[in-house]
Amino acid sequence: MSTRSRIAIAIKNGKQTTYKSIYCHLDGYPEGVGEMLTTFYTTRRKIKKLIKRGNLSVLNRQTGSNCRLGRLFSKDASVAYRDRGDKNTNALEATSIEQLREQARHYFAEYLYIWNDGLGWQCEAVKW
Repeated sequence: MSTRSRIAIAIKNGKQTTYKSIYCHLDGYPEGVGEMLTTFYTTRRKIKKLIKRGNLSVLNRQTGSNCRLGRLFSKDASVAYRDRGDKNTNALEATSIEQLREQARHYFAEYLYIWNDGLGWQCEAVKW
């Protein structure tokens, strides 16, 4: 059974804030994805690298690399859908927090994680 989540980064441009986010299929609860994010993804650079990978099957300690599943993966590497050849797995952009929440609902996410500089990770349960 999966616990789906959406992982987002807030991007400030003057007074405007947009969000880039990816879907994560497994272990989206705070003790899973939440703990991984707050332990291993604590810099904007690492988070941007993770978001750039696109939608994930599983989040792990390292962002992993964009390669086919036929190659060996480290047990600590995150697995992106593009690694198995899936298309249209890039991050989505939202122009408001409401649009970001709607994207989370659209992907049946149960949790939404948002990185804001200065605040760190925030987690909210997705309201259906």
